[in-house]
Amino acid sequence: MLEHLYPRPDVRRQGIGTLLLDEVRRHSPEGVSLRVFQQNTDARAFYKRHGFTVLDTSDGDRNMENLPDMTLRWTPDSAR
Repeated sequence: MLEHLYPRPDVRRQGIGTLLLDEVRRHSPEGVSLRVFQQNTDARAFYKRHGFTVLDTSDGDRNMENLPDMTLRWTPDSAR
């Protein structure tokens, strides 16, 4: 489970998030799961571009912010 990938706003869209995610995926031969707030459209678009798909959604009962979220999953081709 990937937790807390939050590049600072002033360094976003420079490839840093992609580099970090690539490193996580390199060490995760079975794949990576994560949660993202549904309202975070930038993060959702980022993960979609990197091959993540939606596994489920929640009304916010499983996070301390009580915000609707979704679980995303990336599975490498070799693990499918």
